[in-house]
Amino acid sequence: MASTPRSPQSIRLGAIDIGTNSIRLVVAEVEPDGRYRVLEEEREMTRLGHGLFARGRLQHEPMERSLAALAKMKTIAKGFEVDELRAVATSAVREATNGKTFVQEIRRRCGLRVEVITGQEEAQLALRSALHHFDLAGRSVAIVDIGGGSMEVTLTAGAVVDEVFTLPLGAVRLTE
Repeated sequence: MASTPRSPQSIRLGAIDIGTNSIRLVVAEVEPDGRYRVLEEEREMTRLGHGLFARGRLQHEPMERSLAALAKMKTIAKGFEVDELRAVATSAVREATNGKTFVQEIRRRCGLRVEVITGQEEAQLALRSALHHFDLAGRSVAIVDIGGGSMEVTLTAGAVVDEVFTLPLGAVRLTE
């Protein structure tokens, strides 16, 4: 994993999304004008939320798989010499009675600070992504983000948020 040459004014950012079903890393190079280019994407299906909705707790095996994936992703980000690495956790960690303990274990074993975000914050991030990829000016739309543990629906008029709904309708939750 040789580091890609970088342009002098750019910064490199890494983002890790710790979801109920998978963990994803994106490394991007961002130019001063806001344009960016994705340098690396990695995804591992760790099924962190397996058994959570019946027991209320994250289970040992999915946590171990997730910790291994996070250590690998941190190493990849380091290889790309990221200037900043942000890790967020969503529904499974947010709802688990041992979610806070898991976040502490990630910090201890992987050296990553993890921010547990709300459903509202998940919806805002999905909206920002949609606005980056699609011209929504003057249009009323619904942005739907279906995860493993929850679904966020954002109703917008262009870039203005009208309403946000977070629903317990994720793929893992419904399957179990």
